[in-house]
Amino acid sequence: MINYNGGENMKKQTSLIISIILIVVGCVVYFGYRYMTPKKVLIRTLNAYEESLLEDNKNSENIKRIFSKDYKALNVSGKMSYINQNIGIDIKYNEDTKDKISQIKYDLDVNNAKLSGDLVSTNKKLYIMIKDVFKKYYYIDMGDELPEDYINFLKVDEELDIDKVIDLYIESIDENISNSNFNSSRETITLDGKKIKTKKYTLVYDKKLNDKIFNTFVKKVKNNEDASITMSKMLGVDEKDLDKTFEKQLKDLKDEEDYSYNLSVYTKFYKTYLIEIEKDKNSIAINKDKETYNFIIKSEDSTITGKVLTHNKDKVKIEAKLKNKYYSMDIDSVTDVTKSSSKEIIMKNDTIITSMGQKMDFDFDITIKEGEKIDSSIIKDAENMDNISQNEEYALGTVDIFDSLFSTES
Repeated sequence: MINYNGGENMKKQTSLIISIILIVVGCVVYFGYRYMTPKKVLIRTLNAYEESLLEDNKNSENIKRIFSKDYKALNVSGKMSYINQNIGIDIKYNEDTKDKISQIKYDLDVNNAKLSGDLVSTNKKLYIMIKDVFKKYYYIDMGDELPEDYINFLKVDEELDIDKVIDLYIESIDENISNSNFNSSRETITLDGKKIKTKKYTLVYDKKLNDKIFNTFVKKVKNNEDASITMSKMLGVDEKDLDKTFEKQLKDLKDEEDYSYNLSVYTKFYKTYLIEIEKDKNSIAINKDKETYNFIIKSEDSTITGKVLTHNKDKVKIEAKLKNKYYSMDIDSVTDVTKSSSKEIIMKNDTIITSMGQKMDFDFDITIKEGEKIDSSIIKDAENMDNISQNEEYALGTVDIFDSLFSTES
């Protein structure tokens, strides 16, 4: 006896399985079309790198508040050691933006040879005092070498909305390229010693394409007030002169000789492993893996590879092979913020630089805080450095710290 119900159930199960397979295949096809085309891969990669590189620092707001005040200060104290050198450093920087004057008080100790004094900057002059060497302040006229009236280390420029400008440029690329602009190939790359089979999509970025992208970018900036303000500040022109500046840049682009370079992404499924810029036989490739940036720089006769670890523990490892010679440098830097408020930020930095068997060690305490008014009367009797006395010049030449600093004896 035939069980027709069983047959019907089997048909339903088969139909269900086929339906599921079709849905899965449809999703894969749609996903591939939506996200895996060369153009989509490139734009997605550019957006991801932009977001990562413009990541905000959680302490930046407090630093801005302190640096925006009329009185601000930066203290750095600690030690540095390198081969036979042991250097103690204590520097106190104070800035008075109201009276346009800044001051650096310093105490240096190089292998127990000491030097202390201070530097004052105002009225485009640098005033120098060296304790136990000079009897008074002497000044050097800085003139046009100083863009402002005084040395201003803690100046904070108005924050620019750079991410908006980059967004508009990426949009301009997106609107002026199509999948037909790309070449593709199968490439095996090596990252961290591992071989990875990838699909390489290459966009030939030539003068014609750049002209189209830049023209689109200019139109977008003109139609966006925030971007216009940012671009005018980036280019150092008044906003009302931005159109003329763009016109000149567009003319310069037309007058340029023809050129081209390759912009490539190496991808496997949804993941992009490398983004590369290549011209002739020179190339720069960058890989971002979580909080690590790997880079590969190639020329005709050399390859430099490196790694940068970001965020709390900054580590840089650079390895270079040039003409069959191997060079390396390791930079290990850790900065801990122990206090952060609108009045004071305290940080501790430990940095070790190792290169070719030699090690340089830095250990510093750094404080950013509200400063104090500077007493400018200390430089009222200062004289031009040309008037330094013979005794003072002789005393300067006999300061032990200079011999200690440049000594090569172990």
